[in-house]
Amino acid sequence: MRYLDPTAMQRDLQACNKFDVSDRMKEISIPIFALVGEDDNIITPAIAKNYVQNIHHADLAVVRGANHVPMIEQPEEFNRLFLKFITWVQNNV
Repeated sequence: MRYLDPTAMQRDLQACNKFDVSDRMKEISIPIFALVGEDDNIITPAIAKNYVQNIHHADLAVVRGANHVPMIEQPEEFNRLFLKFITWVQNNV
C-alpha cells in the first residue's frame, strides 16, 4: 500500500467493529483454520480463540513474531501450518 486514506481506514475499521456473527459460529459445519499473529492487535489470539471455541471442526494456530499478516511476515511458518491443516482435511473429511 502506497497510500491509505485515513478516513477510509477509519470507516473500514468502524464497519468491521459493528459486524458480529459470533452467535452463528456454532452453525459452521466445515473445517476452519484460524491463523493469527501473536502480536496482532486487530484480531488478537484471544479474540480468535473465542471465535473458534464454538466451531466443531476448528483449528487455531498462533504464529510467533507476526502481527496481522502472518502470511507475509512469517511465510515459511504460515505455509507449514496451512499445509498441515490441508493434509488433515484431506485425510479426515
